[in-house]
Amino acid sequence: MTEKQQISYKYAKPIPDIDDLNADPFVQFRYWFDAALKAQPGDANAMVLANADTSGRSSARVILLINFLYRLF
Repeated sequence: MTEKQQISYKYAKPIPDIDDLNADPFVQFRYWFDAALKAQPGDANAMVLANADTSGRSSARVILLINFLYRLF
């Protein structure tokens, strides 16, 4: 096995069809986040936040999600 094969991770799950997603993005996020907590409880809250400024320059940083509250009003 090559070094690349040893560190390569195969993503087995297919890309979801848009019709299978919840119309409310907060409900959908809660579903994905709960699934991530079950799969990787120690790493589920690590994520990358990326954005671009008005000139198109991109920026990205690793952050930890500390709290997620979803309330129905």
